[in-house]
Amino acid sequence: MQYWAEVQTTLRRLRVASGVHFLWILFVIFGLLPAFIAFVYYNRRLGTRRSLLLQTILSMQLDDAYMRMRHGQRLAEWRDLPDEKSRMQAFENSYFNEDFHADTAVRDYALPVLLFTILSSLGWLFVLHRLASGMSLLQVPQSVFPDAWAFGFVGAYLACLLTFFDRFRQYDLDPSVYYLASYRLVLNSVVAYLVSFFVKDNFTPLIAFGVGLLPIQQTLSFITEKTSKALGATPSSRQPGEELTKIQGLEDENNRQKLLDIGIHTVQALSTADPLLIFFRTTMPLRTVVDLIDKACLYGYIGDKVVDLRKHGINGAIEMMALGKMADKASMSAAQGGLAGNSLFQSINQHQLISDIAADIGQSTNELRTFIYTLYNDPLVTFISDIWGRTLPQSTAEGNKALAATIKEKAAQIQKVSAQLEMSNPAPQTVLNNQ
Repeated sequence: MQYWAEVQTTLRRLRVASGVHFLWILFVIFGLLPAFIAFVYYNRRLGTRRSLLLQTILSMQLDDAYMRMRHGQRLAEWRDLPDEKSRMQAFENSYFNEDFHADTAVRDYALPVLLFTILSSLGWLFVLHRLASGMSLLQVPQSVFPDAWAFGFVGAYLACLLTFFDRFRQYDLDPSVYYLASYRLVLNSVVAYLVSFFVKDNFTPLIAFGVGLLPIQQTLSFITEKTSKALGATPSSRQPGEELTKIQGLEDENNRQKLLDIGIHTVQALSTADPLLIFFRTTMPLRTVVDLIDKACLYGYIGDKVVDLRKHGINGAIEMMALGKMADKASMSAAQGGLAGNSLFQSINQHQLISDIAADIGQSTNELRTFIYTLYNDPLVTFISDIWGRTLPQSTAEGNKALAATIKEKAAQIQKVSAQLEMSNPAPQTVLNNQ
């Protein structure tokens, strides 16, 4: 109670103590601000996000791929439209907009925003009642909501508010954000109250406020650890999405959380995910999405040995496929970005490079060739390779033609690798991997 007395004293000094009206104004602001953010986002930012997604798909000519993956049954009907203009209009109005508004309509926002508004309003009502008895619509004893809960609630509310602003800025304020915020508001407030029993005499408002600021996963981990310790059980050391940290670019918790929000928790799930779906449901640039899936595909084959490939400039499956191109003089320009005539690249000992890479990942040269052959036959790798080429800057005509020809050369490359396998010793029947 001493903390609230100090706050009351401060308010008196600021001449707002009589301030029941002032506190009611704060209550209205804190209660309605999250709903106001959602309202502005829906009417201003959501349309911009839709336009950016549509512009990216059309500019990269991915509308056909989008229709195959999301509206396969109606693909023939769409393709039979008389002209390109009709197909583009139908794609936007009949397919893309329908998908986009499937989970971002007014009805999708209504329930989560209303839920958070009710919970936060009730919380602030009980918190501000400590400063002026006239703030309470119900006569609830302060012992029902002790100091630890109150400060935990304030911390959780401010953390949720920061999340709303951050997602607003990133065009990513989906209805699920408000569901998670409601969960966080209740969970962290309760945990802050429970923590007060552990610290007892050492309790300070800062501790409860800090607990309120914790992300949901850290709060759940804290509860699990304390419960396991009390029961003598061994707590799980793995956190949701922890495996994703093995992929470069997913060390950041915010990026991992975007994948967790759409149900991708493992490298295997990422490697088989639809890149257009991830792009559609997150605010990650398409090039970033493709890069992450590319790295996940390679990791799925060779596991942690991918670290050893980085010294050779190989981070993903697409770069591993480029080794096959280097073995074919006819496609050297495609593999080397138009620098085939440079003496630096002509002097590469391709067979030695293959041997070195095979040794680093614990394979024989024949196993590595079979591995590259497998990648060429992987339809997902082929698809993301095609998208990757479309996302690259269009700088030089020669380089553009080489990139555009990457997928067209697939059949010829398969024949070349097959010929190499036949000329070599019999290849093992399996490819080493640690899936």
